[in-house]
Amino acid sequence: MEAFETKFAVFVEYLSKLKTELQVSDLESIKTAMISAKFDQVCVFPKKKKLNGYNMFLKSRMAELQDKEPDSNKRMKQVSEEWGKLTETVKEEWKKKAKEASPPLDQSQVKIKKTRKPQPISGYQVFVRETMESLKEIPPRERMKEIGKRWKALKPEEQQAYKTKAGGEKPKK
Repeated sequence: MEAFETKFAVFVEYLSKLKTELQVSDLESIKTAMISAKFDQVCVFPKKKKLNGYNMFLKSRMAELQDKEPDSNKRMKQVSEEWGKLTETVKEEWKKKAKEASPPLDQSQVKIKKTRKPQPISGYQVFVRETMESLKEIPPRERMKEIGKRWKALKPEEQQAYKTKAGGEKPKK
């Protein structure tokens, strides 16, 4: 529950940054709803763009050139040309500045990705794979219709044979 409390605090802070006016009663009802919905698995917020050397250089140069050149397209072009002319050592300095300015990763905003097991292969999929080769000359849409008709025309014992074949195959990841 402690992890939920920290995530909820981050959530409230995020809402306050959006300048959302919420009453204490609203927050309590949101909290109750989140607890009842078992909102302790994932707490995801829009990612802030990771700063890199070019972005830092771009920000500083665009601000400097704003008075001289009001057209942002021309400024952007000029700044990108300047970046291309910089030496690698100067670019490395900008990259170091960006790394220092980047905020550390906040563990409360890390998304927990649930892994899903691949579905098992069905008998129909095995049948499709085997009959697809013989129907290459037919256009794809009609080919699938024909394969479906052939599958339905199979006797239940024949379909069962394909299903047992499918049981031995491993699903694709």
